[in-house]
Parts: sequence; C-alpha cells; structure tokens
Amino acid sequence: AIRKLEPNQQQISDLANAFIIRNENEYAEKVYLKGRQILNNSYPFGFELAMIYERTGEFKKVLEEFFNLLELNKSYLSAIEDRLQFDLGNDPDNSKNELFRKYLLEKSQKEPDKTYYSEMLWWYSVQQKDFELALIQARSLDRRLGEDGGRVFQLAKMAISNQEYTAAIEAYKSLVSKGKEFPYYYESRTELLNTRFLQMVLHPNPPQKELTGLEKEFKAELETTDNHETGATRSLVCCEQPWLAQRRVGWTGLRGRSAEAGATRRAQSLSCCVRCANQGYESVLRASKQAALNGRLGSGPSPCR
Repeated sequence: AIRKLEPNQQQISDLANAFIIRNENEYAEKVYLKGRQILNNSYPFGFELAMIYERTGEFKKVLEEFFNLLELNKSYLSAIEDRLQFDLGNDPDNSKNELFRKYLLEKSQKEPDKTYYSEMLWWYSVQQKDFELALIQARSLDRRLGEDGGRVFQLAKMAISNQEYTAAIEAYKSLVSKGKEFPYYYESRTELLNTRFLQMVLHPNPPQKELTGLEKEFKAELETTDNHETGATRSLVCCEQPWLAQRRVGWTGLRGRSAEAGATRRAQSLSCCVRCANQGYESVLRASKQAALNGRLGSGPSPCR
C-alpha cells in the first residue's frame, strides 16, 4: 500500500491513520515520510510525525519535526509552543526539559539571525520562571524587533506577580536607561521605586539607611511628576507612617511588648505594606490624615486599615 501511494494529501493521511489505529506506528511513520517526499515537501506532515514520535517516546525526533516546521513557516510558532507545553509538562524525570533547553540554546546560538529561536527561548524561560534568562532574551528581542520595551515591561510585571523582585528591578532599570523618548520610561521609573519598596518591606529586617534612602527617592520622584495617582505616591504614604518608623528600630520588643507580640505586629505591618502599595491613593491619604488628627502617632492603626 505504501509503494502505491499517490501525491494526494488526503490519501496519505487516511493510510497513516489506518496504521495508527492498529498501533502500527512504524508503518504510519513510513507513510508520512513517503508522503512528504512525493508531495515535494509542499505539506511536510510535521505535526503528524511529531505525534507519532510522542507516542513512541522519541522526543528528540519530536523537536526535529517542530524545528523543521519553524524553518518552513514561523507562523507555526504558537501551535508548536502549545504542543510543547503539554509535552514538557508531562516529564516526571525532567529529561525532556533538559533536552529541549539544550537543543534550543544550541539553535539560538548557531543561528542568531532566526529570531523565532530567541522567541521560543523567551517563552520557555517564562514557563520555567527563569526570569534571569527571560530578561536576557527579552532585551535581545527588544533590540532586534524594535519593540520599544514592551516585552521587557511585560516581563517585569510577570516577575512581580511571582515575587521575583530582583528580576523586575533589573527589567525596569533597563527600560529607564533607554531615556525619556521611550514610551515606558516614566512608568518604569515609578514602578522601579514601587518594586524596590515591595522587596524591602518583605525583607525580615530592612536596614534603616535603606528605608530612609528609599523614602527620599520617593519624594524626589513625586517632585518630578504631575501624576499623584502613582504607585510611588501610594508607597510613599505607607513609608511615611509612624508604624513603619517603628520597624526601623526593630520588630520585637516594641514598647516593652513580648517577642511574640512584636512578631504579630511585624506580620500585620508586612501585610499592610503590600496592601498600601496596591490600593487607591486617595483612600490611603484620607486615612493617613485622619490618623494624624486623632493623635494616633506611634501606636494607632496604619492607613490601610
């Protein structure tokens, strides 16, 4: 039957499927390879062959088919990533992931002009939450594709959502370094400070010098912008509260309280800081003013309560 194949895509698919139903994967593979040949590669049967290799556990051949498809048409990238997400997620011994990472790095280094390898490496890095590698790829793609920082800004947001503040800070610094003419410059300046704030309040015992320095940077930032509804404003309101000043002299033993009470206060303060960094400025400011009027300096509730 294979020898009698004609250059007809439907006939080739029907015969291969007949073998697959009988679990005769070797013959199905031969059908598709023969079909590719007699159709002069006009339809490569790449996804079909990859499916057979997935069934037979030949992941290297799966990758070869996928990358051959990319060579033919970059528009296959999204569909390939969907398939790979399933394959790589079903990898108990991590062998597929190791092979894929190695294969992809080799491809991107040997053929740097083919941006789809870098795009796939960026995608894979994000999937693995490897934000350091993702940032390298994002910067590279940003330069080569003229994205004006959009991908880097997107990565910073994803890093923050995963509490990877160091990566987010590096991403925002990269955007700020581009200068005022770039569209993400001003927002990145504000978000850089806000991310540093979040990183600091989650630190077990942030140094007083760093807290004071960051507060000064917030104030300087507010003096250079007309937008008072920013994350920098919300974080500054939080930074200026007396309860945060208490943190600067230590978390425990506040006013003679026990270590347990101090730890409870610390947990409440951490929670408050994060909420303050994400809620509306006006409500925070009103609460802050009211607390001051009530004379609750030092012991009263923080503005986000």
